[in-house]
Amino acid sequence: MKSTCHVLVVEDDAAAREVLAALLTDSGFEVTMAATAAEAWAHLRNGRRPNVIVLDLILPDMDGWDFSAPLKRDPDLSAIPIVAVSGAGTLIDAARSLRKPLDADELAGILADLC
Repeated sequence: MKSTCHVLVVEDDAAAREVLAALLTDSGFEVTMAATAAEAWAHLRNGRRPNVIVLDLILPDMDGWDFSAPLKRDPDLSAIPIVAVSGAGTLIDAARSLRKPLDADELAGILADLC
């Protein structure tokens, strides 16, 4: 699959981030990675805007809910869809959410739909 879809992966676990990026790249997505919410915000403010964000809900500097709230209030960023992922807990109030471990085909399909 060839795609011009740019995905920002926000995941604090280095191994999970690398595997996720590799799976998405192999599926034809362009991937930018961030290990923290602050790093992700730097990409959003200074880098190329992603078409979609894959967001771990448990980050070391901010949880995913706190990350996404100001994003949705920002008129320049609010249209970017978020796919929330989490290894623990119940996911609520997310348009698209997946539980870890992720199914690569399911994630690729969701991202392709959102792009």
